[in-house]
Amino acid sequence: MSPSRFSARASARSRSRRDFVAAASGVAAVATLAPGVARAAAKRRRYAIVGTGVRGIGMWGRPLVERYADVLEFVGLCDVNPLRVEYARKAIGAACPTFTSLDAMLEQAKPELLMVTTVDTTHEGCIVKALERGVDVLTEKPMVVDETQCQSVLDAEKRTGRKIGVTFNYRYAPKHQKIKELLQSGAIGRVTSVSKKDIEPFQEARIDPEVDFHMLETVLVITNHVPLRLE
Repeated sequence: MSPSRFSARASARSRSRRDFVAAASGVAAVATLAPGVARAAAKRRRYAIVGTGVRGIGMWGRPLVERYADVLEFVGLCDVNPLRVEYARKAIGAACPTFTSLDAMLEQAKPELLMVTTVDTTHEGCIVKALERGVDVLTEKPMVVDETQCQSVLDAEKRTGRKIGVTFNYRYAPKHQKIKELLQSGAIGRVTSVSKKDIEPFQEARIDPEVDFHMLETVLVITNHVPLRLE
């Protein structure tokens, strides 16, 4: 295959994946933390993002403005970099104020749902701060980076009674939903093992099941069982 043809095919795969991820992100945001909100609902949920990098803009910003403006209202964007957050506001197409302080955004914008797309090590602080203020949270994976942070988030969730979701959007892929439907119906009997082989070049670095969070979460969802052993 010529380099140009390979490049074209790779580009097409990349666009298809980006389209799916963007669409699934919106589904996850609405389905995970706003399951009772109808598309024709009069009252939209107040939505804000902290961390306006690639994920914040391309997955949890612009797609939601374009596809879910009837159920979500952007009320704030926050990033420690004032230039980046202003760029994000324009790139997302959101008519909302920007902040460089999460405390200020939570106090002034008063979101009902916060999307956390900051650096992994800072997730716990953002999540707990929002939960303590009565705000539901949706966070990029990993939710936290160690067991101490995990316990802190779980304690805050229990203490406040608010909701938190982690964005394993692959569970919403049509093929995964169909596999789950078949397995839960008993169509192939009792599942005793699951194997997965990535076939797209960009996924080769994530074949190891111990680091492929998407694979592990997908197995949990479609089988409704916790794996006993990873190989």
